[in-house]
Amino acid sequence: MHGPIRQITINSATFEDCTVDLNNLNFFFGRNGAGKSTIARTLGSGYGLTWDTTVDANDHTVMFF
Repeated sequence: MHGPIRQITINSATFEDCTVDLNNLNFFFGRNGAGKSTIARTLGSGYGLTWDTTVDANDHTVMFF
């Protein structure tokens, strides 16, 4: 089941044109240097996010911990 954000595309650090399909709840885990912080920064910036066409991105707050 997809959430309001359908995909994230990352083009920085260790990622080169990497697109990931997202669900309602997503966990990113891995070793140090694997790119977890890069994913968090991309989510926080809002760039590279593909929103579901039925939602208004301004009605949502992206949260990550």
